[in-house]
Amino acid sequence: MQIFDVNKNRIGILTGFKDRSITTTLDSGDKEMSFQYPANAALVNDLKEECYIRTKTDEYVLKEINEADDFNTYTATLNVEELESKVFKTGFETVEKTIMECLQIAFDGTGWSIRNCEVTKRRTIRESDQQTAWSVLQKALSTYRCECIIDTLQKKIDIYDRIGEDKGAYFIEGLNLKKMTRKSDTYDFYTRIYPIGKDGLTPETVLGKDYIDNHQYSSKVKACVWKDERYTVVDSLIEDATAKLAEISKPYRQYTAEVQDLAKQSEVYKDILAYGIGDTVTIISKTKGIKDKQRIVKIVEYPETPEKNTVELSNVNKTFAEIQQEEVDAETDRATTEEGNLSDDIADEAETRQDEDSKITVRVEKTEKSIETEVADRSRENLEIATKISQLPHKLSLQATGGEKTVGITIQLYDENGQLLDTTSGTANITVTGFVRFNDLANAGSTTINGANITTGVIKSDDSEFTRATFYDGINYGFPWHGNNYKYEIIKVTSLGMLQFGGRDMHTNFPGSVAVDGVLSNMGSRVVTTEELKFDNLSYTDTGHGNIKGPDSNHNLATTTWVSNNFQKKSGSDRRLKKDFADMPDITYLYMHLNPRKYKFKIGLKGYDERIHYGFIAQDIEDIAKKLNLGNLSLVYKEKCDADLSNEMDIIGDQYVYRVDKDELHAMHVQMIQRQEKEIEQLRMSNCTLNGEIEILKQRIERLEEKLC
Repeated sequence: MQIFDVNKNRIGILTGFKDRSITTTLDSGDKEMSFQYPANAALVNDLKEECYIRTKTDEYVLKEINEADDFNTYTATLNVEELESKVFKTGFETVEKTIMECLQIAFDGTGWSIRNCEVTKRRTIRESDQQTAWSVLQKALSTYRCECIIDTLQKKIDIYDRIGEDKGAYFIEGLNLKKMTRKSDTYDFYTRIYPIGKDGLTPETVLGKDYIDNHQYSSKVKACVWKDERYTVVDSLIEDATAKLAEISKPYRQYTAEVQDLAKQSEVYKDILAYGIGDTVTIISKTKGIKDKQRIVKIVEYPETPEKNTVELSNVNKTFAEIQQEEVDAETDRATTEEGNLSDDIADEAETRQDEDSKITVRVEKTEKSIETEVADRSRENLEIATKISQLPHKLSLQATGGEKTVGITIQLYDENGQLLDTTSGTANITVTGFVRFNDLANAGSTTINGANITTGVIKSDDSEFTRATFYDGINYGFPWHGNNYKYEIIKVTSLGMLQFGGRDMHTNFPGSVAVDGVLSNMGSRVVTTEELKFDNLSYTDTGHGNIKGPDSNHNLATTTWVSNNFQKKSGSDRRLKKDFADMPDITYLYMHLNPRKYKFKIGLKGYDERIHYGFIAQDIEDIAKKLNLGNLSLVYKEKCDADLSNEMDIIGDQYVYRVDKDELHAMHVQMIQRQEKEIEQLRMSNCTLNGEIEILKQRIERLEEKLC
């Protein structure tokens, strides 16, 4: 790379740099170059902002320097200074001209010119705010829906309908595709467009309808409106609307891929894997199940290390939403410019109109920083009724006044200095002054919020209904008692933080209920302290199993202690409960010799019937383990029969029974699945590589056949 100072005097050749990258963008034709250079190198003091760097293909202007101890990082952009320097102070306009004619006007006197141009369509560019020749170029590329190549050494620009081609290149896993991410969405998806030009121009005069359809992806109808008053010719409106719809009538897809540029590393791949900006490339990923053709819209090249290249591929350059937003921004800029041209006297003027008959005053005041509107009624003696809206960049206020009473809403997120307010402090919240009433139009009810009070009717939820809910001394939920003025407290949270059931002065002993007269506390070893616990028609009977006997012999309840002792899982996964950790050995042989069987349980066994079951025979597993010398496995274990639960001992004639711990099998399943997944992944990658090589061979055969023919 050659270095030139700010006056274009040649300094020398830059060597010793590293990590040089060049980013090329399709929609703008722009490039950006970055690299690192030793902080103590010979030419480090000559690398200054606005100096020039020239490569074999382009000239750049140094724009950014990030200094460090070892290597400084430099960023440069294409040198288009002459285009950026030519300014159209009052705006730029060309009406129904080709892009060649438009840019010739824009470039006049800059030293730049159009070398090649294959775009012949005529369009209108109308910008009322200040423009440069460079901004006109970018606007023209969007308006004419075309692409360009910028030659900064010759100061020439080539204009094309579409850059690049489909050369048959592939990005394939296992060959030149190292890593890939995909983004896909239909947020900007439409199948019908209503284009509107100047003075309500639509396609109806030509097509017989005011819309255009494209159902290439879906038969559903999703419509959008595209309005651009620069279009005065219906054929141009139809042409561009059709082109826009062709892009937005299919899902938006974007790929970011790390690729190895094999075409620049080996002559073998030069003709079949070469790619450039705008080219259409086939992406193949067996792991993600992707085979898709997309255009390269962005390239990050590393000339010295092409294996680090990355590309961005997409089915559109700009989304319809982005194009629409550009047009909205342009209209906003024009409106802002026109408003700025108004005289300061008019802008600051306060306009007041008064109806003499009703004494109603309407005031609109606009300043440089705010807009305020007020409607006031002074027809009542000694009483003024007014509403006022005040809008500032950082605050919006709505206020209603009647005499000495005022209500209002203030919305403020930023202070007068543009600083974000602390939302945790409440200063950035919506502030409501006065009563807040919510009216129910269906049932003619209402809810009023007044400071700390809420007044309403019935409060309903999915599971309960409170005819009265009051909050005092903590939280108190109660019901009225037969129309009396006092309350029965059901649940109460006291100011001391205690939870009370039944209150201090009453009991809720209704048939079938549980009455608790006391407090629920987290103090001490006991959680619940009660004076009285009553269960209607329930009594405690020691049955030997800790049961609570019900109203008759047919209703027994087991205590939680007995259930816990008899059914709780004794083992756990907590590391602190275990010792002698080691990786699980290869259990493939054992696993593959497990013999799932079909069977029935013997007649007479408690709790079982004649159904068919699938599972394992414990002794079969134990025999396999012994043959493999696996030691004392817990997969199979012997357990003493429980006569109270079953009659297993009567059937087998032994007080011990063999069982299989199904939980132990889970780890074996995981190991085998992991092993299979690794093998599948290896086969997948091998398959991808083979497919890639096959595709390459196909391409080479096709090219050889073309040459032979």
